[in-house]
Amino acid sequence: MHKTKLGVQPQRFHRHVPASVLQWFELHYGSSPFNGRIQLAIRKKGGRSIWPLHTGTIASMSEFLSDAHISQNRDYYITANSVSGVHRQAESLFSLHNIVIDIDAHGVGEPEGISPAAEDVKIINFSQNPFAMSAPSPLSLSCEQSEAMKELAFRLRRDVFSDADFPAPNSIVMTGRGIQLWWAIVPMSYKCLPWYKEIQQTLVERLRVFLDEYPDELAGIKIDAAASSNAVGYFRLPGTMNTNTDTSVELTHVHNERLDTHKGIEWAKKWAMENVEEVREVSQRKPPEQDAFSGKYLDSDIYIFKNVHTMALFRLRQLIRLRLLRDNDVGNETRNNMCLIAYNSLLPSLGPDEAWDKLLSFNAGFKTPMTERELQQTTCSSTKKGGYRYKNETIISFLGMTPQEQEATGLYVPVEGSSPFVRMSANPSRDAARKVVKDDRNAKIRTLAEQGLSRKQISTELGISRNTVSSVLGPLLPHREAVLDLRAKGFSTRQIAEQLGIAMRTAQSYRGNDDVNNSFLKKNESFSTPESKRDSEIKAKDVQQLRIERNDESILIRNAAFELLSQGIPLRAVAEELGISIRLAQIFEKIMRAQDAQKWPYI
Repeated sequence: MHKTKLGVQPQRFHRHVPASVLQWFELHYGSSPFNGRIQLAIRKKGGRSIWPLHTGTIASMSEFLSDAHISQNRDYYITANSVSGVHRQAESLFSLHNIVIDIDAHGVGEPEGISPAAEDVKIINFSQNPFAMSAPSPLSLSCEQSEAMKELAFRLRRDVFSDADFPAPNSIVMTGRGIQLWWAIVPMSYKCLPWYKEIQQTLVERLRVFLDEYPDELAGIKIDAAASSNAVGYFRLPGTMNTNTDTSVELTHVHNERLDTHKGIEWAKKWAMENVEEVREVSQRKPPEQDAFSGKYLDSDIYIFKNVHTMALFRLRQLIRLRLLRDNDVGNETRNNMCLIAYNSLLPSLGPDEAWDKLLSFNAGFKTPMTERELQQTTCSSTKKGGYRYKNETIISFLGMTPQEQEATGLYVPVEGSSPFVRMSANPSRDAARKVVKDDRNAKIRTLAEQGLSRKQISTELGISRNTVSSVLGPLLPHREAVLDLRAKGFSTRQIAEQLGIAMRTAQSYRGNDDVNNSFLKKNESFSTPESKRDSEIKAKDVQQLRIERNDESILIRNAAFELLSQGIPLRAVAEELGISIRLAQIFEKIMRAQDAQKWPYI
């Protein structure tokens, strides 16, 4: 029914929310002593932004869903917990009603032609559901995806849900390309958030341990910890459509018993104590080194590093590394928050115009960048206020960063305050930016070289000189042995270059030990007497002897020389006995007399 000028008229083809979904809403939100507001939002088919559709109390939302018309060309989302006011922010969290764990699988039989939106990169399903609005499109799911769904469903039921101590979820929502596990908890105030997070994080760790037990069978499947830890995040509303895959968001009911948080805390502490080694192995896994990001930065990121020489660079580098580390389609909310934090980091030091220019470059790094209009809506308040300052704790909460992501990006809550006496370079941000750009360039050069590109092709691809490429890769070695063999046979440099088909400069760059002696003698041709030539030959040998590295053989020679010299044996006899020059023997004698072997810099 809908109202018109002619009065209340029946609406043709009205698509109501299924009765099973209304029962699901009553289970997960009903019977609450709190009067917080639940928010329902929509996204147009093919759109990027999610817009609030209705914000109201639980009773108001229940009535709205009962009369709502569900369009097949819209995506519908709902918050798992209530907020105060009309703005869905972490600071507005009012009461806690549900724990939701979102499981993702990226790259498992990804079908061509599908470009999922930010929150739809999920390819897990369970079994056919009698409450489904429509069957999944056969073009949306590949055979590999179907097998992954069956494999995950079987192992979850057998290894996790069958455990008597494990609190089984109340509902399972299949989003068409993913799965969300819903736990209905006894409603509690936002002041109980620490206990709520302890239960939620333990559930995540339990499922992570489960996934790590099958690295091959469940390859590519992982838990979206950022979405799962967001207490005011959006989740798909069951009984609606996923317009990216043209499949229904299906609902599977498991049981009606709500999770008592007291029992949940007891289970969480007990499981953590019994599985402390497994948790340590999974959660404290060594994060990627920060140098591991080299070679992965986009051109837009390099533009930021080259043009931001203020302390805001370090914040931008953390955000860029977080985006690279997740390496997936960032959700709308997370993407907005990242752009907001980036803009507020740049605004105080660069001003609105330059900060906006760098924000556009940062936004270009997302797989689905925000439009300029969306960026303006996100940053308009910051521009008016002159920017906001966010603590690390706030940023971690906004972005839902896991401990592994905090460690890898260097963005974490400091244990102690910074000391004003810590010495820093004159331009720390400039030095850090140059190092990031240089390491990224060198990593890309090595990657292209491993792919078989020539040095000329690499220099053209990266827009740098061939000398820069050669300085990173080092001298060419393919013809070294051939050049040395021909040189030993008496061939000239020109003859070697012509026979091997290389440049004369390349042939000249490969020089053996004889070349060192000859070059030394050429520089000392002014000596005309045999004695002077003999001295020059001795000096050339000394040059080679003094270039030996610190190794076991050199130490043995030094110790043997000390022993012979201590016995009063002449220098010439020591040199002949050890096969070294008289000059080197003289150096050993000076060292022994000084009784300080560490002063000799060549051994």
